[in-house]
Amino acid sequence: MTESRTYRDVIIALGVSVLALIIYLVTLSVGAYPGMFAFYLTQDMGLFPRLAPDRPLWALISLCLRCVPSGGDSALPFSVLSAIFGAGGIFLTYWIVRNAIVLCIRDERAGPRMLFAARLGGAAAGLALAFCSPYWTIATRGYWGTFQILILLLVAWLFLRILKDGSRRDTYIFCFFYGLGIVEYPTFVIFALLFASGLLWSLWKRDQLTVRYCAAQVGFVVTGLLLYIPAAAAFYGSIGYELKEYGGFQEIVWYMWRDQWWLISRGLPKQGWLLVLILTAVPWLTCLALARRALAGELD
Repeated sequence: MTESRTYRDVIIALGVSVLALIIYLVTLSVGAYPGMFAFYLTQDMGLFPRLAPDRPLWALISLCLRCVPSGGDSALPFSVLSAIFGAGGIFLTYWIVRNAIVLCIRDERAGPRMLFAARLGGAAAGLALAFCSPYWTIATRGYWGTFQILILLLVAWLFLRILKDGSRRDTYIFCFFYGLGIVEYPTFVIFALLFASGLLWSLWKRDQLTVRYCAAQVGFVVTGLLLYIPAAAAFYGSIGYELKEYGGFQEIVWYMWRDQWWLISRGLPKQGWLLVLILTAVPWLTCLALARRALAGELD
């Protein structure tokens, strides 16, 4: 890709994300928004003890935010950072969709039409996510949701870079952040099969599928997973630890795993989720198959 093309993509991605950031800041929640958001915010601000050692990275960020001057509104730094993370997620969404379209439709005959379609798809996806009601809500409420989504999108962006270039550096960074992500955000576990199969396919295609290389990747994932240890250690002996009556360090880690499993197992509705998957995946795959021919100028 030429430098001018990359520059144009950066301008588009920044334009969409900055627009979202401005809207988020204008519609920012004043103070602690009632309900679930206020409950978690009081823990992040240190007004109420944390009752579980989950979200360790966000807990560390919260400690830093408590020292930021807020002008009388202690929730303001949390809300502003949520908006910034939300805008960062929009920026990455553009690049993910744009690169995914180029990766799937890669055809020399498509040329500029493919690039135009990729940019249009990336911008549309970014705007759709930016002004999607659930995402807009968490981006303006001083909530940790946009931070976790940002990590997930960062890992997805790295995953597409690996599929495209096969860089060992990107692969190791991806594996490390994937391990961190599992500790911070249980949804990462759901994508394990997708990421693993994609990595294996990329390694096989480039004749890099060796035991040593695969073991190194697993090692970086395990290194990221070691975040469980400092997270449990920081929670050990705290007020929340005493209130919940944990039986020791090992029990803290056990409950972290149990709570993550509950979130994953109860995340899908008991009925209808497969139908929703089919109704969304089939049209998307159909459009993807037709796009290769359409952008290449094939009429039949």
